[in-house]
Amino acid sequence: MVAVNEEDAYLARPEGPDQNEISVQASQGLPLALPWGLEVIRLGTTFHSERQNTMNPWSEETPFILSELHMIKKELHAEYGTNSTFKKVATHKTCETGDHLSLGFGVGVGLPFVASPRLTMEAIKEIKYGGGYEGLCKRYGDYYVSGYRLGGDTGILMSASGRSRTKIEKYGITATLTVFFVSASKHWEKEFQSFRSGRQVRLLGYDTLENKNWQNFSAAGDDVKEMEAWASRGSAMDADSLRADTDAIMTRSENLLERVGEVLEKHGYQNGQSLTFAQCEGLVQEGIVVELLLQPMSRLRDVIRWMNERDII
Repeated sequence: MVAVNEEDAYLARPEGPDQNEISVQASQGLPLALPWGLEVIRLGTTFHSERQNTMNPWSEETPFILSELHMIKKELHAEYGTNSTFKKVATHKTCETGDHLSLGFGVGVGLPFVASPRLTMEAIKEIKYGGGYEGLCKRYGDYYVSGYRLGGDTGILMSASGRSRTKIEKYGITATLTVFFVSASKHWEKEFQSFRSGRQVRLLGYDTLENKNWQNFSAAGDDVKEMEAWASRGSAMDADSLRADTDAIMTRSENLLERVGEVLEKHGYQNGQSLTFAQCEGLVQEGIVVELLLQPMSRLRDVIRWMNERDII
């Protein structure tokens, strides 16, 4: 795994479960939710949780009858809702002092999922005469993709650095928001003004629907060299461009629900509608699949049946 700093990681995706959390959930046989991007992973694909930190944790063969998998209805179910977070974090280290202002927005608008798939004869034989359930998981994986959570995420991270040197670290969440339009709030405006006044300022942002990132830096005086180094990765900014980038990200966040809805409307998808594999995969390519929902193989009806079946096949 390649190590990245906090700000680089923020650009990649919204926060999701780390490897240790996935391992704990998998050991307890709990469902998993993996933050996702534009790579197409088909419903019914199986997943090896012990290979989560490798380049390819997905199985190359399926334990499911493909013809029946295609026939199973993949229904779109609405679950409209929004969540927003507003954090102000002060980090004091020996190397620098920094304040961080972080806002995150997420919205879920739908959930296409596949019902309980049927096992192939090969998979059943693995349970009956091979290594049992453990053998099934070793060969095919211990989870399968049961659904996509549709939606979008937009976020912004601003960090302002001073020159004091202390060894104290302090983290705090000042507010949790349940509605949008943060950019119009007095609290946000006050914090924004304090960040842009006379310090080194880094701005990072992302929008999953447009697959777009923002990365800017401003500094003054003897910090020009650092600004030039940062500009080689992103672009330097002044106060006006800082406000412009912030407003662009905020506008996208406040229109997040509508923008996701427009994608579904464009295709004519409605609540309760059955979708094909191709239609589901098209939603991934549109950038509105924010999570893969994984169910443990142990919950499948066929797995439970054949683990307890004593008849000879």
